[in-house]
Amino acid sequence: MLSIKAFKSASSAKDYYSHGDYYGKEGEGVWFGDGAKEFGFGGEFNAKTDKAFENLLKGHLPNGQILGQRTKDGIKHRP
Repeated sequence: MLSIKAFKSASSAKDYYSHGDYYGKEGEGVWFGDGAKEFGFGGEFNAKTDKAFENLLKGHLPNGQILGQRTKDGIKHRP
């Protein structure tokens, strides 16, 4: 069964991806694809320690662009 749930914060998303399961080891991942290349990501990373991964969860791209919805209180972003 598949269920979809949005993370409420970047820290909860980081915690989720930092834990291992039957798909892989503790927080290990690999950057791949044209989007990763465009932003200068490549090779392996660890969700627990990789600052670029954490910044992406916060909506901060390496080129300085910030993703999210502009509101009266600022920019609202969901990881």
